[in-house]
Amino acid sequence: MLEPAPAPTAPATHLQLIRVASRLFAAFLLFWVFLEVSRLPNQMLNLVQNMHLAAGNNWASFATASGVHYMILGIGVDIVIIVVLVMAARWFYRCDPRVQRFFSARVSE
Repeated sequence: MLEPAPAPTAPATHLQLIRVASRLFAAFLLFWVFLEVSRLPNQMLNLVQNMHLAAGNNWASFATASGVHYMILGIGVDIVIIVVLVMAARWFYRCDPRVQRFFSARVSE
């Protein structure tokens, strides 16, 4: 037996479409956060290995080892990027009026 056709639904409003776009962008940012977080263990392991190598040779050379300082700086920057991306994802997920204006098209006449 044939089932009746589903009742037609009302088309999505502009605000609903903006909310969907905003939340999709938030999901993209969270995926980016996941990629950044997944890189941290490898960076930490490389840092520990370089610290052991530098310390094994000479502690004085460890204090001036630019590679170790560069790696620490890189990990710090990655942590800041993760925090900023999470804050941006939260902001886009909430879809406040500023986000709505961001996704609204401006028509210049």
